[in-house]
Amino acid sequence: TAIGQRLDLKRIIFLEISLKLFFKILIINVLKIIKNKQVAYLLSLFKVLPTDFHRWALKSLIKSFSAKISVCIIQRV
Repeated sequence: TAIGQRLDLKRIIFLEISLKLFFKILIINVLKIIKNKQVAYLLSLFKVLPTDFHRWALKSLIKSFSAKISVCIIQRV
Protein backbone atom coordinates (compact mmCIF):
# COMPACT_ATOMS: atom_id res chain seq x y z
CA THR A 1 0.00 0.00 0.00
CA ALA A 2 0.99 3.65 -0.42
CA ILE A 3 1.18 4.24 3.33
CA GLY A 4 3.38 1.20 3.80
CA GLN A 5 5.70 2.32 1.01
CA ARG A 6 5.95 5.82 2.50
CA LEU A 7 6.85 4.34 5.88
CA ASP A 8 9.49 2.11 4.27
CA LEU A 9 10.96 5.12 2.47
CA LYS A 10 11.12 7.11 5.72
CA ARG A 11 12.76 4.16 7.44
CA ILE A 12 15.34 3.84 4.65
CA ILE A 13 16.13 7.58 4.71
CA PHE A 14 16.47 7.50 8.51
CA LEU A 15 18.74 4.47 8.27
CA GLU A 16 20.92 6.19 5.65
CA ILE A 17 21.28 9.32 7.77
CA SER A 18 22.08 7.34 10.90
CA LEU A 19 24.62 5.24 8.98
CA LYS A 20 26.31 8.36 7.56
CA LEU A 21 26.59 9.82 11.07
CA PHE A 22 27.80 6.47 12.38
CA PHE A 23 30.50 6.29 9.71
CA LYS A 24 31.66 9.88 10.31
CA ILE A 25 32.02 9.17 14.03
CA LEU A 26 33.58 5.79 13.30
CA ILE A 27 36.15 7.15 10.85
CA ILE A 28 37.19 9.91 13.26
CA ASN A 29 37.49 7.40 16.10
CA VAL A 30 39.36 4.84 13.99
CA LEU A 31 41.85 7.52 12.93
CA LYS A 32 42.38 8.52 16.58
CA ILE A 33 42.77 4.88 17.58
CA ILE A 34 45.26 4.19 14.79
CA LYS A 35 47.27 7.26 15.79
CA ASN A 36 47.36 6.04 19.40
CA LYS A 37 47.72 2.38 18.32
CA GLN A 38 44.94 1.27 20.66
CA VAL A 39 44.00 -1.91 18.85
CA ALA A 40 42.45 -3.47 21.93
CA TYR A 41 39.97 -0.58 22.13
CA LEU A 42 39.17 -1.03 18.46
CA LEU A 43 38.38 -4.68 19.05
CA SER A 44 36.18 -3.78 22.05
CA LEU A 45 34.04 -1.69 19.68
CA PHE A 46 32.86 -4.90 18.00
CA LYS A 47 30.94 -5.91 21.12
CA VAL A 48 29.12 -2.56 21.26
CA LEU A 49 28.04 -2.37 17.61
CA PRO A 50 24.29 -2.83 17.13
CA THR A 51 24.12 -5.00 14.00
CA ASP A 52 26.15 -7.39 11.89
CA PHE A 53 26.18 -4.76 9.16
CA HIS A 54 27.90 -2.26 11.48
CA ARG A 55 30.42 -4.93 12.47
CA TRP A 56 31.10 -5.75 8.81
CA ALA A 57 31.46 -2.02 8.05
CA LEU A 58 33.99 -1.59 10.84
CA LYS A 59 35.95 -4.65 9.69
CA SER A 60 36.15 -3.39 6.12
CA LEU A 61 37.09 0.07 7.38
CA ILE A 62 39.92 -1.40 9.48
CA LYS A 63 41.12 -3.47 6.51
CA SER A 64 41.24 -0.42 4.24
CA PHE A 65 43.01 1.67 6.89
CA SER A 66 45.51 -1.06 7.72
CA ALA A 67 46.23 -1.50 3.99
CA LYS A 68 46.87 2.25 3.67
CA ILE A 69 49.09 2.23 6.76
CA SER A 70 51.16 -0.70 5.51
CA VAL A 71 51.56 1.06 2.15
CA CYS A 72 52.81 4.18 3.98
CA ILE A 73 55.25 2.09 6.01
CA ILE A 74 56.53 0.36 2.87
CA GLN A 75 56.97 3.71 1.11
CA ARG A 76 58.96 5.12 4.04
CA VAL A 77 61.34 2.14 4.09
